[in-house]
Amino acid sequence: MKAGRAQRWWFGLGVALLLAGLIASAPLALQAQGSAPQGTSAGTAFTYQGRLLKNDNPVSGSCDFQFSLWDAQSGGSQVGSEVTKSGLDVQEGYFAVDLDFGGSAFTGDAHYLQVEVKCGGDSAYTNLGRVALNGAPYALGLRPGAVINGSVPGGTGLTVVNSSSTGHYAISGRTDSNNTEAVGVYGHASSTSAEVYGVLGEVQSADSSSAGVKGVSNSGAAPGVHGVTTSDDDFATGVYGSTAPGSNRAFGVKGETYASGTASAGVHGSARASSGEVYGVYGQSDSSSGRGVYGLATDSDGTTYGVYGKSVSYLGNGVGGEGHTGVYGKAVGGTLINPSYGVYAAADPSGESYGIYSDGDAHVDGLLTWKPVTGYLSIPAAAFVPADNYNSETLNSGAFIRPNGNLPENVYAPVHLPHNAVITEMTAHWRDTYSGGDGTITLYRSTFVGNSVPIAQVSTSGSGGDGSSSDSSIDAAYARVDNSGFMYYVNAYLPTDGTDYVGIYAVVIEYTIDRPH
Repeated sequence: MKAGRAQRWWFGLGVALLLAGLIASAPLALQAQGSAPQGTSAGTAFTYQGRLLKNDNPVSGSCDFQFSLWDAQSGGSQVGSEVTKSGLDVQEGYFAVDLDFGGSAFTGDAHYLQVEVKCGGDSAYTNLGRVALNGAPYALGLRPGAVINGSVPGGTGLTVVNSSSTGHYAISGRTDSNNTEAVGVYGHASSTSAEVYGVLGEVQSADSSSAGVKGVSNSGAAPGVHGVTTSDDDFATGVYGSTAPGSNRAFGVKGETYASGTASAGVHGSARASSGEVYGVYGQSDSSSGRGVYGLATDSDGTTYGVYGKSVSYLGNGVGGEGHTGVYGKAVGGTLINPSYGVYAAADPSGESYGIYSDGDAHVDGLLTWKPVTGYLSIPAAAFVPADNYNSETLNSGAFIRPNGNLPENVYAPVHLPHNAVITEMTAHWRDTYSGGDGTITLYRSTFVGNSVPIAQVSTSGSGGDGSSSDSSIDAAYARVDNSGFMYYVNAYLPTDGTDYVGIYAVVIEYTIDRPH
């Protein structure tokens, strides 16, 4: 009560705090008259009703009221501006008034309404105290299936802010249906004008984990975010993500899935049209260093993919690229044990499938390697020549070579291995009937001025028949073939006494190769 007032006021707060257009249980004469025309916005006003007694008697007549919002039951700060209602008709203590504190007054925080009144004969306003403004149990605008419809030129139809720093959500969309078309949050853009978005996610934070829209799927094949646009405009977008320049690893759209199912996806793109240029996921970059689609796999083990493409159609493409650089892959880091891949391709070993297939020219600007494959070089007897050229002391039938006199023979054959191959083993196939000593077969690497180093060597055994010997203890310092600086050959020492002998059928060199030659 303000100073100088002795009357005893009583303010009956049988209050109905309502969105405009909603009517509480009250005498008909006090109900808000009229409603918003169908199809227009509801506005920000609400209806307030009360009963006013003075000296235990109901007030009747014309009174002036002043209403104000506060953030505390007592003290605190005023929210917004004061609303004055002059000449308000009070009948038997009852009155009703429409109050409008604007759209920014109510943001979800607790507010209290302070009422001051001045009736006929009063020289000043009397403060009747504050009353808490409680929410209605079921506001029609928030009921299940409700539609918020209105026109906000240059503004936002609905804004929800959660200022908590503990990872809560401003808006959480959830569906418990296992139907393939069920979605937690659905965005639909039906306009045919340029740049319309079903859902627009934008982040201006520099935080490394910020995201304009984040979709999480923990179930089966349900998508974390599902965007649909029915517009035929070039810029229509089901889901559009944008990040502000200079942000650190911020995401316009980030998809994440924790499910162990094979069909789960943080972001799922599907194009089902039978013709035209349709895209499940479309990425575009107009920057010299931008990425239309960027994929990152951070797990240190297992089979993870930054971007994974799969096609079950006969002529379909798992990942299709077109333009100056159709598909660009860059590998950073990696070791010989744990390599990294810019683009990784694998083919089903059954049937005719390709990890990478090029229908036309293929160009590699750098080193092209593959998983090492094993190769063999077979050197027949026909390739060997004796140290003193052909003579009657050596017999070479093409498939077998041996001494033909009374003295041992040294025979030689050239070795043509692929450049960059790695020699893993040498095997000699021989006949040894000579008990006076063993034959030796040696693989040499030599410089172009005749400095030779043995790489592998085997011996025969005078057992009276055919046999083979292998040497896989290849010195790593000489194992890789370098045809730019060395030449390779085989020398076979074949002893004899004129009757018994050591002869050679063939020498086989095993190697691995992991790159073109």
